[in-house]
Amino acid sequence: LFQDRLVTDDERKWADDTMNRIVKASFPSMEVDKVLARPLLFCNWLTKDYVQVDRSAFRDFVKARLKVFYEEELNVPLVVFNQVLDHVLRIDRVLR
Repeated sequence: LFQDRLVTDDERKWADDTMNRIVKASFPSMEVDKVLARPLLFCNWLTKDYVQVDRSAFRDFVKARLKVFYEEELNVPLVVFNQVLDHVLRIDRVLR
């Protein structure tokens, strides 16, 4: 949630590096690269529980929901890129 407030790529990289360093120091036996594989996307849209989701599965879900909208309203397909998925989850966290 803290990283949602960061603006530049340098700030986000600093946050990732700091989190990796702290996790490595606190949990030396843990495979940090596997546990903190980026991107960390969490939502309860695909299941009833708030869990980490795979980007491609989440993208397919969002595309399916937007398909009905753009067929009825826009008649132009919408492109769902990585920043859209990140932004949608950020908005979802704020509204909860």
